[in-house]
Formats: sequence, C-alpha cells, structure tokens
Amino acid sequence: MAPGLSERAGLRLIARPLALLAIVAFFSIRIVVAPYSAGSDIAQFRGFAESFEARVFCMYIYSERQDNWPYSWLYVYPPIMGLLLSGLANYVDSGVDFYWEEGTYRVVVDRGWVVSLKSIYIAADAMLVAVLYKYWGLLPALAYAAMPAAIYNSSIYGMFDHLALLPLLASMVLALRGRFAASGLLMGLSVSIKQTMLLPVLFLVLALSTRVGLAHVATIMASFLFLVSATLSPFLLLCPAASAEISSFLEYMSRIYYPEPIVYSFNGLSSIASYLHRFYGADSIILVRAWPLLFAFFSALSVMTIIRLWRDPDTGRFLVKSAALGYMSFTATYWRVNYQYLIPLAVLSLVAALKSKGLPRMAWLALALTINVWPILYPVSFWFRVHVEPDPLGLSISRYLSIGILDTWAYVVYGCLLTGIQYLVLLIEYRASRTVNARVD
Repeated sequence: MAPGLSERAGLRLIARPLALLAIVAFFSIRIVVAPYSAGSDIAQFRGFAESFEARVFCMYIYSERQDNWPYSWLYVYPPIMGLLLSGLANYVDSGVDFYWEEGTYRVVVDRGWVVSLKSIYIAADAMLVAVLYKYWGLLPALAYAAMPAAIYNSSIYGMFDHLALLPLLASMVLALRGRFAASGLLMGLSVSIKQTMLLPVLFLVLALSTRVGLAHVATIMASFLFLVSATLSPFLLLCPAASAEISSFLEYMSRIYYPEPIVYSFNGLSSIASYLHRFYGADSIILVRAWPLLFAFFSALSVMTIIRLWRDPDTGRFLVKSAALGYMSFTATYWRVNYQYLIPLAVLSLVAALKSKGLPRMAWLALALTINVWPILYPVSFWFRVHVEPDPLGLSISRYLSIGILDTWAYVVYGCLLTGIQYLVLLIEYRASRTVNARVD
C-alpha cells in the first residue's frame, strides 16, 4: 500500500473515535447546563400541560389567557405537543410560580419541570445525531452535536422545533428507499408536532413528484393527510365548540405589530421597522406588512428552482435542498421569526452544504454558520437567572457561553444579514439549477 494511502487510512481510524468522543463531550455540556436555565416557553408549557390535562379535547376553545398560564400567549401548536406536555405533567410533581414583587413580574419554574422537559429535548437531539450519523455521515452528526444553536435550543432556553425535524429527515430516508406510505406518515407526524414544518413537507412532496410516479405521490399525500387528520379530528369532533373558535384563532395569529424586543426578531425588515419606530417614532409598519408579497416571490422562485433541479443526479441532495428552500420560504419572509424556528433550517443547511460543491456549498455553509452566531452574541446568562432560582455553578458556567452583546443595533444588523443570506442562497441555487440542466442536456 502506498504511504499516502496508509496515512489517510490511519487518520480515518483515529478521527472516528475522536469525533464520537467529541459528540459525547457536547452532550455532556447539554446535560450539565440543562438544570440551571429555563426560557419563558418552559414556564408557559407547564400551564399548557395543566390545561390540556383538565380540558383535553376542548383545549382549543380557550382563546384567552387562563389563570394557570404565566403569560398571555395562546397554545398555537398541533395537539401532539400538548398531549406530551400533559402526560409529562402527570409524572412530574412540580410547576411554576408567577407573581408581582416590588413592581416586577416574576415567573419562576421548578427545576424538576425544567429537567424533565429538557430531558425530552436532549433525547431528541441524540436521536437527530443518530439519524444524521447513519444516513448522512459522521461529519454532520458531529456538527449538529457541536452547534451552539442546538445546545441553546434544547438545553439552555428549551424549545421543541428539532422534535418536528426528526420525522421529516426520516421521511426523506424512507422515500429514497421506496417506502412511500411510511414516508407520508412521518411527514404528517412532523407537521402534527409543529405546523411550521408544513412548507418543507409540501416542497419535499413537490420534489418527489419529479422523481416518482403520481401513484406514489398519491400514497404519500394520503398517508400524510391520514396522520394529520387522526391527530386533529378528535379535538374537532369531540368538542364541536372548538370549530367555532377557529376564526378567533386565525384572527389572533394574523395580528401584525412591531416585534419587540428586537434582540428576538430574526427578520431583517421587521427589525428595521421596529428600530425606526422605537428610536425615531417612524410609522414603518409597512415594512412588516410587506411579508405576504415577499413570501409569494420567494416561494415562486423556490418552486422554479426545484423544478429546474429535478435532473440533479443526487436524489438525496435534491430532497434536502427542496425541503430547505421550502422552510426558507417561511423563515426568510415571515414578519415574526423566533430563534427556535431557525434550528431545522440550520440542520438542513448544514446537510445541503456538505452534499454540495462550489458556490452553493459556501452559501449553505454561510447560512448555517450565521444561524449559530446568535447564541454566541446574546447574553445567554439571562436564562440562568430569570426563570430559575440562580445557582452559583450555573451562573459561573453561563459567563463562558456567550459574549453578551446588549447593543440593539447589533441585532438589527444580524437580522438583516441573516435574512439577506437566505435570499442569496436562493439566488445562487436558482443560478446553479441552470447549470445542472445545461450539463445534463
């Protein structure tokens, strides 16, 4: 064997156990920090859990804040997460206290609830790493384990968007293997966990329609609709009053306002609008209201790109990019993007980057890296003291997790950069799709 080949083989033998050891180390970080911090959603989810447990199928008829909810925002998710929360609450005898103290509204979550809920999130992280490792390789698995965005989402703030991504990734694998009914069921499960996965599912089905027969597409859609209907219909049929509340629910979801605080705004135009309104008194709400037009443009160009990419010889890459473009149609245009929405995009962008070459690889990688910058900028130590009783060990750890920038303007720039990169990725992929067709012709 040539010396160069022998050295490379030896490096691979060393690299694999080192990478697996690094994955274990990054999950150790998750486990260590999880008990000492909590985001506002973890507190609100305890209230949702109690309401689901008490009202079950009539949960959706309550369009106003309930007495056991610390905050006013409503349960706007499909029922699966509510059932999971209420089931967990049956086994965790701890909750949340909220009260006024010297003019300050305090929301304090019991550490037992924090650890229980985050254990599910961290387990989902582990399952994502396993899926990425098995079907896409060690590098994306290691990259996800190390992502500041993923660590922040599951172990510091605590949110469940990656739970919805897991069945979507698995559905791609099953579709590639010709198991279309099972693939459609997992797509339905993904949307039934969080509705933000609807666009990537639809774009994924569009991509599959260019590769498989219409009969297989029909199988996927039938399975998808069956799963979604099976999870949602009991809440509509067994509690007819819930149907009457749909209009109120849609009205609540359609309200448009200046997103505040700007540090949590991840749409560039919305961030600019809020900044101009807050600091200069400008009536800039038109920038926020423009999102439907931007959505129509971005979605149309994404569909055109997918149609032009259908000749891509790598079907797996084609499916990942299609799902990512579908998801970006939401995250690049919607006026109120929360950080947790970006976790699935970070993963899809990472996989797309690793399966691409040249300029598209650089663009997808830039997007994944940009998403992961925010938890380094943001003072994450805030979540180690605002909703849990501050712990000296947790506070000392939190000081090393981020830079802690407080300047509002920095986050306006970040929001614009993040949004701009998503448009840039789309334009680069659209241009690259012409090259794919020309090469095949």
